[in-house]
Amino acid sequence: MRLFESVLSRLAGAPAGNCIMDKRCDHYLVVEHNGDVFPCDFFVRPDMRIGNIGESDLPELAAAAGATAFAAAKGVWPRECDACRFLSLCHGGCLKDRERAGGTFSSKAYLCPSYQIFYNHTYEWFARTAARVAARIARPSPPQPAAPGGRNAACPCGSGKKLKECRGKVR
Repeated sequence: MRLFESVLSRLAGAPAGNCIMDKRCDHYLVVEHNGDVFPCDFFVRPDMRIGNIGESDLPELAAAAGATAFAAAKGVWPRECDACRFLSLCHGGCLKDRERAGGTFSSKAYLCPSYQIFYNHTYEWFARTAARVAARIARPSPPQPAAPGGRNAACPCGSGKKLKECRGKVR
């Protein structure tokens, strides 16, 4: 479900809400029980430690060399990705799926062939649906009249329930 929402959001011109689909890996930091800070929950390991929350504040840690290098690594993908029509949806994929021995992220994501199969099968539907979503967002819906009497009043839908229990569902 999260992947579907992210694809629709991206194609409708909104943020994906899923870091796998973003150009950089810089949306959050992981703080462990001892205060150690890491750039991602997939990289909580000694060689990826950025610092400690007891020694530095979060803005400092987010701007630390380790955090900025990790964030920038997302934008360096193999040349073969440049020809992919779905690059704008994955930006090379998650760094955990691209890591090579030695800590470089230059490999093609191992999930890439699966994503291509998925997108080849679903892209047109996503594009049509995203266009409808974007059009709906562009035109505001008319205001709904408030139910008289507040939330303890009978629901106007005719269910006989209180508004707070029925939530105004029309039958």
